[in-house]
Amino acid sequence: MHRAQKRSIWWSESMHKAVIFLTKRSDLSREDFRAWWLDSHRALAEQLPGLRRHTFNLLPDGAPCDAVVEQWFETREALESAYQSPAGKRVAADSAAHISSRTRLVVEEHAFTLH
Repeated sequence: MHRAQKRSIWWSESMHKAVIFLTKRSDLSREDFRAWWLDSHRALAEQLPGLRRHTFNLLPDGAPCDAVVEQWFETREALESAYQSPAGKRVAADSAAHISSRTRLVVEEHAFTLH
């Protein structure tokens, strides 16, 4: 039987993760999209209450979307309420101004340490 091991100090077995698939607006270059997320949007996302960790994964040209964002929260309730907060509404408005589509999935993550 495999047993998941804690990945780092922030990790908890009760973490809930959102995986968000983003497609940029067609008038934004890949570099402009990257700069928007890393230089501007990231600071807004970091204000989400309860956010424990997040990653921005820029995908290569030709992928089905332009980026995948991962966000971890202690509970599903914390995740859902984060987007209902004033900070969450600012994040959503900023996203809507820069992307053409967004799909957010809440997943049950199982992490394993390879030996």
